[in-house]
Amino acid sequence: MRSVAAAKGATWIGLSDRVMRRAGLTIRFAIAKADRARLGGISVATVDASLRVTEVGRPQRIAAPRPLGSFADFALGVDALDDARQP
Repeated sequence: MRSVAAAKGATWIGLSDRVMRRAGLTIRFAIAKADRARLGGISVATVDASLRVTEVGRPQRIAAPRPLGSFADFALGVDALDDARQP
C-alpha cells in the first residue's frame, strides 16, 4: 500500500508451554495528498494494537462483545478506504 510509512510487530511466546502470551503491532500511515480529501483531510494515521493472553489452561466464560455498529456502516468505511487507494 502506498500510504504505509512504517509497520512493526512482535509476539511473546512462553518457553516452557509454547503458548503465545502477548502480541502487538503498530502501523503508521502517511496519506498521499491526492487521497486526503477523500479521507476527510487526514494526513497521518497510526494503528496501534496489542493482545494479552492470560489464564491459559483455565476454564473461562467469554461473553459476546457489544455490537459496535451495523455491517452497512462498516462496509461504507471499507469502500471509502478502497476508493482512497485507487490511482
